Amino acid sequence: MAFDIKEIPLVKKWLMQFDMVDRYAAELLLQSLNYVSLSDFEKSIQNQVEEIVENVQKSNNSCVAIFTVSKNLQNKFNIDKERKLENDSSGRIGHTLKNLERKLNKLGKRVELSPRVASMSQMKVRHIIYVDDFIGSGKRFTDFWRKDVSKSVKSWVSGGYCKIWIVSHTVHKIGLEKISKNITAIDASRVKSQNLIESSQLLRNERIKQLLIKYASRTNKNGAALGYGDNCSPVVFQYGCPNNSPAILWANGKPNKKTNSISDQRWDSLFSERSVDASLYPLFENNISYLTYPELLWTVGQYQLALKFCEETDKSARLYNLILALSSSKYTRKKIEEVLLPIKDKSGEAINKLIKFGLIDKNMKLSKFGEDVLENNRKNKKIFVDKEYENFYPTSYLGFHREI
Repeated sequence: MAFDIKEIPLVKKWLMQFDMVDRYAAELLLQSLNYVSLSDFEKSIQNQVEEIVENVQKSNNSCVAIFTVSKNLQNKFNIDKERKLENDSSGRIGHTLKNLERKLNKLGKRVELSPRVASMSQMKVRHIIYVDDFIGSGKRFTDFWRKDVSKSVKSWVSGGYCKIWIVSHTVHKIGLEKISKNITAIDASRVKSQNLIESSQLLRNERIKQLLIKYASRTNKNGAALGYGDNCSPVVFQYGCPNNSPAILWANGKPNKKTNSISDQRWDSLFSERSVDASLYPLFENNISYLTYPELLWTVGQYQLALKFCEETDKSARLYNLILALSSSKYTRKKIEEVLLPIKDKSGEAINKLIKFGLIDKNMKLSKFGEDVLENNRKNKKIFVDKEYENFYPTSYLGFHREI
């Protein structure tokens, strides 16, 4: 059963820090985020790696090496000390990949997780897969490549002996471009991701953007108002919030002791220091009631439909109406999927059904049929309802009255 996001105590407490006039925009921000559950993350990584292994071993059954991308913790102050083990997301990725390694080897696929250079040479590895959870600015991977990837591997790649693949759940286009520009061994076509974000939908909403800038001053990371690298990433994983997301989500702040004003009190972020409290897990269960979608309709000029959307109780009809309205405003499928990222699976299925029933074409252009349905919905007449074996026909088409 769907629930209102404000029913979660920590969410309610976080929203109360905003001035009354800004709370709606803050709620819109939270409902525009893509909350990635642990299970969805693991399935995404495993499926993508398995697909690469399947494809490359069709022509050559040589062993495929798989590595996690970890943050290098060595610096000039600890270079002579024992290397500290990583405790970041690479640990969770490693656990996921270990399970996949067991599965693939059982199926006769030759893969090895984190092999040594000598072992890769002996097994004649021709493909190497590096796995990361998230690529924002691209700095983490370029640092990893420069400091942690052996010279032997770089030599094999430059000589054309083996190919490099990158797998990630989410990749920002700006990060992909940086990696491709700075590392000649990386071909953009061999970077695979569940979500490729060309530009954050958070930045396309001026109310949200101004909110992020205004309240970042109350955190201790004012320079990351739009997230590090200004990615303004809309993605939050169940095991942690990336620092490429807006600072007000994850950065705390110190209170101003000289005043008791609300605007000078300590800022308590929702995902404190990028952690996710267990009480916030319902956010990742895909049963949130998205009460702010009328805002999207309003911003694309569908005013009457936005008001009707608020009153409509059928969730399937809401989603169909929203997609039709966005399509009528010349949104591409990619842009619509970015806007509806929190319910990507449902929105993708809805788009496919609208195409199947002839309301839109593959380029997201409304047919006359789709325009008629949208117009009827706007006038609060008959609603488009998806039924497995029954199509809906509008009362008129191309100006002619239909006999129903």
